[in-house]
Amino acid sequence: MKLSTFTQLLLCSALTLGVSEAEAETYKCEKDGRTTFTEIPCTDGKASELKLNSNANPVTDSEYQRALKNKKNDEATLKKIETTRDKELAKQDKENKALVAKNEKKKEKCADLQQKLKWAQEDARNASIKNEEKAKTKVRRASEKADQACRN
Repeated sequence: MKLSTFTQLLLCSALTLGVSEAEAETYKCEKDGRTTFTEIPCTDGKASELKLNSNANPVTDSEYQRALKNKKNDEATLKKIETTRDKELAKQDKENKALVAKNEKKKEKCADLQQKLKWAQEDARNASIKNEEKAKTKVRRASEKADQACRN
C-alpha cells in the first residue's frame, strides 16, 4: 500500500500530536501512604489525573538571571531603607533624650529658685527694721528669677 506524500505528512502530524498529548497526561497515585506520579493510570489505590499546561513556556536562563538580579537589587534597596530608618530613629531617640534631660534640668533649676524664694521670704519676715528694705529687694529679685526660670 503506497501512501501519497500529503497523507504521509498528515499521518506523521497526527502521530506527533498524539504523542505530545500522551506526554501531557500525568497521574498522581496514592497507595499505602505513598504518593507517586506516573504517565499511566494507577492500577490500584487512589488515583487522580493532573492536567499539566503543555503550552507553558519554561523560564529562560536570561529571565531567571534578570529576576535574580532584580531580587538582589530589591534586597539592597530594602537594606538601605532599613539602615536609613534605623539612623533616623536613633537620631530622634537621641534628640528626645536630650530634650527630656533639658526639661529635667529646667525643673531642678525652677525648684531650686522656688526654694531660694521661700528662704528670702522667710528672711524678710524675720528681718529687723534696719534690714527690711534689703530683705524685700532680695525677695523681689528671687521672685523675678523664679518666675523667669519656671515659665513654660
